[in-house]
Amino acid sequence: MVGIMGIGSGKSTLLNIIGCIDRPTLGSYYLNGKDVSRMNQVTLARLRNSCFGFVVQQFALIDDYNTYQNVKVPLDYTRISRREKKKRIEEMICRLGIEDKKNKLPSELSGGQSQRVAIARALVK
Repeated sequence: MVGIMGIGSGKSTLLNIIGCIDRPTLGSYYLNGKDVSRMNQVTLARLRNSCFGFVVQQFALIDDYNTYQNVKVPLDYTRISRREKKKRIEEMICRLGIEDKKNKLPSELSGGQSQRVAIARALVK
């Protein structure tokens, strides 16, 4: 585990580069032995979908989706079977202790519960 602290120290920039959202202006970033700066946008999108899960500061939950549907979003961009998607979602919701909130909308959740939904969404892949 690594902690990065400081004001204006480049924390968000670093995370955006690691997550293939931004490209470094100097230097190189290799992921699994491949130079990320040489990848096109389609390849980067596939990489983000397969390798990364993001939890943003305000959680970015979809207001009209319940917990189950919010956790399911990243799986909608995969070729995983419906059965496997359901299994993963149920397992992740259970592991994060929000199984009783599965049908609740974000407006019906506390801040901590919303955070756990966002974490479940990031980890479900």
